[in-house]
Amino acid sequence: MNKEEVLDQIELLLKETVEVLKQGKQLAEEEIPLIIQEFLTWELVSSIMWVVIGVILFLIGRYLPHMWLNDGREYDLDEKFFSRYCSRNDSGVILAYMLFILLTFISFIMVLVNLFNAIKIIIAPRVYLIEWASDLVS
Repeated sequence: MNKEEVLDQIELLLKETVEVLKQGKQLAEEEIPLIIQEFLTWELVSSIMWVVIGVILFLIGRYLPHMWLNDGREYDLDEKFFSRYCSRNDSGVILAYMLFILLTFISFIMVLVNLFNAIKIIIAPRVYLIEWASDLVS
């Protein structure tokens, strides 16, 4: 191989590389907005799902201690279960209120954080993306 053949092959290789890069740029310009939209939609749906889970936890924390202290009589539940595993003595009352406070606190934090994320995605999606990217970098 002489020098001219090598230069021709290098020139051909560079032309093909430039062509592939142009195609990649075009593909990226078409797909990146769609990917960002899908990412924001997923984050919004995920936040809303966690808000719903937090509300369900709050309702469990509200009604389970009530059933616990009433032995499930008001709800036509298996009274044996509540009388066997959930006593109405002082420790049962304390445990019921501890369960209420714990589940209320956890559900409040879940709802607050995820509702804040959902509002941020709806109102300022660019800010959310910038914060998300900065979290990835750090």
